[in-house]
Amino acid sequence: MDPMLVVTAAYVLLTAAIASYVRNQTAAQKRNTERDACLLVLQLMEKVRADRAFVRQYKDAVASDESRERYARSLDAVCRAFDILGILDRLALVPQSFVDSFYACPLKSLYEGHLKNFVERERETSRGKTHFWELHQLYERTKGVYSFHPALTGKDWPANPRQGK
Repeated sequence: MDPMLVVTAAYVLLTAAIASYVRNQTAAQKRNTERDACLLVLQLMEKVRADRAFVRQYKDAVASDESRERYARSLDAVCRAFDILGILDRLALVPQSFVDSFYACPLKSLYEGHLKNFVERERETSRGKTHFWELHQLYERTKGVYSFHPALTGKDWPANPRQGK
């Protein structure tokens, strides 16, 4: 047998083994990164849970000055949390199914009921159009998910609720 053929075959097998190892390591690292990012998101959203509840139930017509100030602080905290979630989602550092299942519906409700006007006002100030951009883009990517929620349809989630498929 030709020694060069043996060396070439061994090199090909070694290269395939290394590629397989790297691919498996990369997949494991990706799972770990996703897991860590999901935990970060859960912690972040838990920190603003009271703010989200306050924003949902806020009624401007009957609010005191103190309540209005708290509302503004709560809006800012909620927007910042969803802004961070937006970049994690866009960069696929958290699974899309995780974001859609846990946060797409609350975001739609909060954004359309309260956050949109606040975000638009903030983006018209000196902070500029980039302020809360990730939040706005997350809303745009996920606003259709609500209509596919199993509680509303009586069916399982579609494979990609952002596209309705």
